[in-house]
Amino acid sequence: MTWIACLIALFLLLAVVGRFYGPRAAVGSTALFSLTFPKWIEYELFDTRVDLRVASGIAALCFYCLHPKAVFRTKLVMIDWAMIAIIAINIASDCKNEGANWMIVAKAYGEWFVPYVLGRLAVNRWEDVDCLIKPAAVVCVLISLTAIIESYFELNVFESIFGARPIGIGKYMDRLGWRRAFGPTENPIYLGVLLLPLLPWTIQSAYVAIANRNYWSIWPFTVVINVGGILSTISRAPILSMGLLFLPPLVLLSKKSWRMPMAFVVVLGLGMVAVNSKAALELLQRAVGEASTSTSQKILLDGEKVDYSSTKHRLYLFQLYNTALSQAGFFGYGSDRTSTFPPNVPMGGKHDLDAVKQLWCIDNQFILITLRFGYLGLLSWCGVLVASFVAFLSLSTTRRTEKLVFYSLMAGALFAMPFIQFTVWMPHDYGFLLLWTCGIAAGAWSGKYQQTSINSHFRYKKVSE
Repeated sequence: MTWIACLIALFLLLAVVGRFYGPRAAVGSTALFSLTFPKWIEYELFDTRVDLRVASGIAALCFYCLHPKAVFRTKLVMIDWAMIAIIAINIASDCKNEGANWMIVAKAYGEWFVPYVLGRLAVNRWEDVDCLIKPAAVVCVLISLTAIIESYFELNVFESIFGARPIGIGKYMDRLGWRRAFGPTENPIYLGVLLLPLLPWTIQSAYVAIANRNYWSIWPFTVVINVGGILSTISRAPILSMGLLFLPPLVLLSKKSWRMPMAFVVVLGLGMVAVNSKAALELLQRAVGEASTSTSQKILLDGEKVDYSSTKHRLYLFQLYNTALSQAGFFGYGSDRTSTFPPNVPMGGKHDLDAVKQLWCIDNQFILITLRFGYLGLLSWCGVLVASFVAFLSLSTTRRTEKLVFYSLMAGALFAMPFIQFTVWMPHDYGFLLLWTCGIAAGAWSGKYQQTSINSHFRYKKVSE
């Protein structure tokens, strides 16, 4: 009943926004506001759990296709080809490992196609971005405020309204004496990664407000609330990656004579971390209070007893799944075999049961997608991230300051994502928004060209600034 009521609310939003602001604003706003509903509200259909994001997304796609003012950009760009590749590999891998089944195509459609195409349809030009700035900022503020409340008052607003989330890794998680916020997601790190790609939108809302001298409106403060929400998760990867988000705009807005020294400092810093990786790891453990507990538990990995900690967890994954990775082949082991506990993949080496229990969660998107879809899947996913980053970077090379700031920040969000995904896999909790963002990159990049006529053999010309 809750699922249906929430879905009806999103339908009404879709219809109202579509009526007054057009189909692109409707599909964009629906995708954004679907993030404010808990991920755990799902409906079982044909033995498959369907969440509100996917259900409302399918409705939004149907609405767009039937709307008389809908425009379809048929020119495919590099991101489109990478996304087509990963969808095709998903279907091929699962059919190879599980046998041909129409549900495989349906699941791939919901997981990859729906969020990506929603983003691609939502933004074709700068005016579409401008229309979505305030809805995105409102969504981000709502989620961030509930995160701050949860961390400070130890109250999850979404659970109070929609019911308790499924208990997976523990009802509550603490770090540094503070409650880690879950928000509408099922893990604090998912919430942190969800709020990070929304940071460019809140910065843009603040920039527009300040440019219009609306200093005391809510919009200039959305950035502070957004950052507060990320900090409330007390998740290391999203918090540290906020710095990476500002690198592209910093480079583009700085003088050309400063760029080489800045690049040298960044490379030098990364080199120092690489050379002193052990010291950097210990520093990171101490920062989150793990230093005193890192030796309290030992696991057998490759025949050697090693200290286990949450920080070292990500590094040990390579050792535990080394055999499975080497035997993954071009198409991997399929979705079914990599969604169990532990994953049904070859476990070579000498490991004890504690190692398997502790490392069952593959907190590394690149390892998981290699196991799931093989080397071709890994290549395609990296292609999606790199192509999206390049698209936003290309879009930011403009003289219009507001476009430069926004697109370069979006490029920064995509630049930070690979670093984050070395520490977490990609559930739909934040994966939906990430794929939607990649779709925006493709739509805006494709929107640099316009079709001269629907009957002109699909000729295109570049749209002027």
